Order: sequence, then structure tokens, then C-alpha cells
Amino acid sequence: MSVTAFLILRFVLFAAEMVSVEFMFFKRFEKKKRFAVRVLLCAAALVAFAVAIAFLNDWLLDLFDYNENDIHIYVLVCLSFVVLFALTVVAYGVCYRSDVYSLMFCGISSYCARHLVFSIYILIVNLACPAYNIYSFVPFSWIMLPIYLAVYTVMNIAVYFVFARRIHPERMGELGKEVLLFSLIALLINMTVNAVSELNGRSRSELYMAGLVLQAVCMVLMLSLLVATVDRVRLINEKRIINTILEQQEKQYKFAEYNAEMLGIRAHDLKHQIAVLRAGGEEAEELLSELEGLTAAYDYVTNMQHNAINTVIAEKWLYCRAHDIKLSRMVDPEALAFMENIDVYSLIGNMLDNSVEAVMNIKDKDKRVISVTVSERGGVVSLSTNNYYEGEIVMSDGLPVTAKSDRSEHGFGLRSIKRIVEKYDGNMQIKTDGNIFILCITFFKS
Repeated sequence: MSVTAFLILRFVLFAAEMVSVEFMFFKRFEKKKRFAVRVLLCAAALVAFAVAIAFLNDWLLDLFDYNENDIHIYVLVCLSFVVLFALTVVAYGVCYRSDVYSLMFCGISSYCARHLVFSIYILIVNLACPAYNIYSFVPFSWIMLPIYLAVYTVMNIAVYFVFARRIHPERMGELGKEVLLFSLIALLINMTVNAVSELNGRSRSELYMAGLVLQAVCMVLMLSLLVATVDRVRLINEKRIINTILEQQEKQYKFAEYNAEMLGIRAHDLKHQIAVLRAGGEEAEELLSELEGLTAAYDYVTNMQHNAINTVIAEKWLYCRAHDIKLSRMVDPEALAFMENIDVYSLIGNMLDNSVEAVMNIKDKDKRVISVTVSERGGVVSLSTNNYYEGEIVMSDGLPVTAKSDRSEHGFGLRSIKRIVEKYDGNMQIKTDGNIFILCITFFKS
């Protein structure tokens, strides 16, 4: 086999190893549209890049008069593998929906998993049949290919059940810069240990064998720590969800308590109002006008042919009325017919809760105003809430940073809105105009 053919085989094998391991970590992520076409294009691109990198290495080896003990040659080959690894991660980013932190985290975890399998394979080869190593150019034998495939298949299955299957996309939403930095450190440790081992020669020396064992142990530890990090994020998210549920239950209890109190007050007032009505006269006429205005206002906000919208608007209107907040609405209930009722209730409810929380701190009653609009035009569904606010809004990852001291336990309203928007492939935009906070959501009906 020529040097060029060997290099092509080597780089294509590396790309295939990375893709197969990365699939175990990425397969639970949501696929992007035209997934099959994306996969075919990325596969063709990876093979093309692997071949191109092989030819480039072959040319540079001839240029530098190849010497296997030359450290510059080793650095060149290592950089080629790093570039090819980065391209495989980009390919998965093209095919699956993932934020940059989750993408890098899974990519680095995959690299560690692949290197663990590689180290164990080389150990088996050096101990059992050192003359037949598919990674060695001299001597090269195709006899090792079945053994190579068998070892890699068994080890990849083991890696999946021990590590990869414990990583779920929903557990990675809170991964940030700290986790990415930790992952990069893990990768650098991996490369450093590998470099020290490789530069001391590929032989059956005790030092080289010890290096392989050390690399395998390091990769097991790194993967264990990386998976433990994801588990920790999951526990933090579960704690936040539980706290959010408790917070919502507390709000519901206070709302129910408030309604019970208002019913008691209303029952007492009705006795007086009934007496006034029986007496007749001018005072009775004024009372009748007031009651008619109240019922007309209630009918106005709850006269839509959509139970979920009627329920949430009625709840928020009663709360706003009791707290001197003016709530106006222009809602086309047919526009949201494509959504599940529970999502409609949650979406509008969280949008209004966000506005109520902002205007509750405003002392000027003329500015305690909230407007909600739902409309459809040309297959484009638009939802928006407008309200005044005080203070300064700081944005982070497209969402306002809460002003509350315990930030880890709050901000779920907007995150819940974002989740529903993403569920229906919509867009969410937050902007300000003077002291007016505007939340806009857009859905495109297919």
C-alpha cells in the first residue's frame, strides 16, 4: 500500500470512528429539517476533507523528507486529526438542533470516548499480535480489519451503555462557559498524555504500554466527570422545576384565597345593594348602571369562542382590576386554533404574568396599563404584550435578567414562553421603546 493510500485510509477511518461515537451522544437531539439530505451532504464533505487532508499530509511529508522521529511531522499529523475532529462536530451541528455549549460538550465527550476505545485497541494489538496493526504503515495487513471492527464495535457499545445514554438533550440546556472550559481542559489533558506517550516511540516498551493504560484511565475519569456534570445540571433543573411548581401553587392558593375573600365581601355588599334596589329611586338607578358596566366589561374580555383564552383572560382581568391595572385586549381566537389549549393558556398566562409583575412596581396609575394582541394575517400569527416598566433591563441570551436576588429560582415564565414558541417553530423577540416593554411572538402557519 502506498503512503498516500495509507494516509487516506487512516484519516477516513478516524472520521468514521468520530462520527460513530458522536452519534451515540447526539442521537437524542432533535433533527433539523431535511435531515437525510443534510446527512448525505455532510458525509460526502467529511470524506472529501479526509482525502484532501491525506494528500496535503503526503505532500508535506515529501517536502520535509519524512522522518517518523521528527516532532514537526508528529505535530502536523496531530493538527490534521484535530481539524478533522472539529469538522465532524460541525457536521453534527448542521444535522441536529443544538446550542453551541451542548455541541462542544458532546463533541469533546465523543473525542474522549473515541480515544478510550483507541487506547484499548492498541493495547490489545500490542499484547496479542503487534505485527498486525491497522494503524501502522510498516508492516500493514488487512488481516487486522476484522479484529479492528470487532474491538471497536464491542467497545463502542460499552461506551454507549456506560456513558453516552446518560446524556439527554434536555439535561444540557443550562450548560455554560464553565462547563465548556472544563471540557476543553479535559480535551487538552487527553492530547497532552497522548503526545507524551507517542513521542516516546511506538514500541512494546514498558513506558509506551504504561502510557496507553494511563490514557485509558484518564479517558474513563474524564467521561465520568463529564457525565456527572450533566447529571448535576439535571438535578439543578429538577430542583428549579419543583420550586417553580411550588411557587405556582402558592400563587394559585393566594388567588383562590383572594377570590374567597372577595366573595365574602361581595356577599356582604349584595345585601346592601339588594336593599337599595328594593327601595328604588336615583341611588338604585346608579347602582344598576354600575352593575351593568361591570358585567359588560366582564363579558367583553370573556366573549371569545375559545375556552383556554376565556379562562386565562378572565383570571388576569379580575386580578388586574383588583390591583388598579388596566388590561386591554384585541384577540382573534381563531388565530391560535393550531395550538393545544394547555399551551395557549400557558403562553398567554405567562405573557400577562410577566407584564403584571412589571407594572405592579409603577406608582403612577396612568401607566399601570397592559395590552395583549393576538392576530393573524396571511398565515402569520402574531402575539404581543405591551406594558410600561421602571428601571433598566439587562439582556442575557435573548432574555431579560431578573432583578430578583435569587435568580436561579426565577425567570421560568419567559423560559416557558420560549419553550412553547420553539415547540411550534415560532420566533420570539423582546424589545423596548422608551419605557415600554414589548414582547412579540410570531408563528408561521404551514
